[in-house]
Amino acid sequence: MFVTLDIISDLTYGKTFDLIAKHELRWLATTIVKNTRLSDLKIAFPWLLEDDSARWRRPFRWIFQTLGDEANRVSELLAKYSNESAVSLEKHDERSDLVSTLIAAHDAKTGDKLASFEVWDEANLMILAGEVNDTNATTSS
Repeated sequence: MFVTLDIISDLTYGKTFDLIAKHELRWLATTIVKNTRLSDLKIAFPWLLEDDSARWRRPFRWIFQTLGDEANRVSELLAKYSNESAVSLEKHDERSDLVSTLIAAHDAKTGDKLASFEVWDEANLMILAGEVNDTNATTSS
């Protein structure tokens, strides 16, 4: 799991989370997996997760008690890495990662570029999908 996330972060941001060598960010991997489980529950059992405060039986309140705070930590970390990629690109550092490619991309006809939120959304999607995707782990193996 850590290898896959390090590879995906390197491809996306041009630097790894360094989960293999350091322990500081290892919570990221487990948070992404828990978030994916909650998403799967939302798809399979939407009635259990309805936003109705009268439903005292909602399991996510006690199964995923800290997930909201953990998800915010993930978002903050990914925003930090995206911003660092943007700053590096502004300094004209030669980069070939996904974020710098998306920032530099433009429509050939109109010259329009992607909005910042579109770039960050794509980067976040790569990290989240790359971590929980069995295909990435299988290919790496």
